[in-house]
Amino acid sequence: VNTAYSLDLIPRPGAAVLAPADLEFFAVVARTPSLAAAARALDVTPSAVTQRLQDLERRVGVRLLERRGRR
Repeated sequence: VNTAYSLDLIPRPGAAVLAPADLEFFAVVARTPSLAAAARALDVTPSAVTQRLQDLERRVGVRLLERRGRR
């Protein structure tokens, strides 16, 4: 048995706990070429995508996507 890796299913104190819906949301946003396209795929407004993404970033404590602005 390789014990070099451990799957710890109990979150560390202070660690963000993400729901499956959070992960599904992030997967859609990451796969699409823009936040507007993600909004269409999720059937919400672009501002709702931005707000939810910012909330997710606050909870995990890291910026998840690079924003490049309009092209």
